[in-house]
Amino acid sequence: MLYLLWPIVFIGLLVFAFRKPKGKRWGWVLGAIL
Repeated sequence: MLYLLWPIVFIGLLVFAFRKPKGKRWGWVLGAIL
């Protein structure tokens, strides 16, 4: 169940990160998670 939900959350975080001015920090957080 989580395996199917993860891609949706990941894409949502990417869209949210690129829409916000602090996209670089979110990119760093995503990089740390990956």
